[in-house]
Amino acid sequence: MFFTGYLAQPIIRSIAYCIVFIASLYIYGGFDRNNQRSIIQRFISSFISCGIIFADSLSFTQRPNTSPWSFDSYDFSGLFIRRENPLLAIFLPFLTTTLLFLAPIWCEWRSRRFLTAKDILTELRYKCDIIWLRAVVVAPLVEEIIFRGCILFQLQRQFQTCGALCLGSGLLFAIAHSHHVVEKLYIGYPLNAALSEVFPQVIMTAMFGVYSTLIVLRSGHLIAACIVHSFCNAMGAPDILGDLKYVALSDPRRGKRIYLTLLFSGFIGWLLLIGPATTLFGFSNTTQCRLF
Repeated sequence: MFFTGYLAQPIIRSIAYCIVFIASLYIYGGFDRNNQRSIIQRFISSFISCGIIFADSLSFTQRPNTSPWSFDSYDFSGLFIRRENPLLAIFLPFLTTTLLFLAPIWCEWRSRRFLTAKDILTELRYKCDIIWLRAVVVAPLVEEIIFRGCILFQLQRQFQTCGALCLGSGLLFAIAHSHHVVEKLYIGYPLNAALSEVFPQVIMTAMFGVYSTLIVLRSGHLIAACIVHSFCNAMGAPDILGDLKYVALSDPRRGKRIYLTLLFSGFIGWLLLIGPATTLFGFSNTTQCRLF
């Protein structure tokens, strides 16, 4: 192990992982998160910090009397990396999560149904820039490895209940995202404005952290959380009030009714299906995380 003694305590280790990850973004990446050079630097620093954290957590899974240089010496399933049923792990939680976005997806389709295929491809070409790559590919991969792979592994050494693990991982995930206040202050926001803008994001991050942890614990697959995280980042937070105004203007007679029906039916469908969608391939080895 890289550190022993006091730093080997699970909670201290988890907090240290958060500090290492966030510090790496600023030490090399700077404070302007939307500057192209800064984004590339943060890609590099986040991959390096993720690699260090992953290697440290993996060292806890080394089997006795084995070589540290052999992959077979480590139990990757302890970090929720498995070979069993990967397609189920990828598609079932993802498809179930899309039910939460049923109404926004319908609204998006309605606003674009008169676009040609060429229009859509042109839009995608300009939309898929380095900021999109950060939000949809790099951030979900790095954050899930650190927070749901490594930190959750450490928390399992301290806590046994599903609730404690979900809350612990979600809380650390949210606190780590509070660093966006620093970025707001850097570009000139007053402290109150920075806090008021970041606080809702931190709350939503905490909620997603709990949900993502639940998926990992129930499925036993880290890849399931990575795919769901990527999809949610691509969709963004639903603008329900804005969507309702749009559909009311585009279809005054039925727009709101259809949107609300899809919104509530999608939520009910998600509640009913998220359990089976994350347990068809069995519980994780150490924690049985039941919904009801």
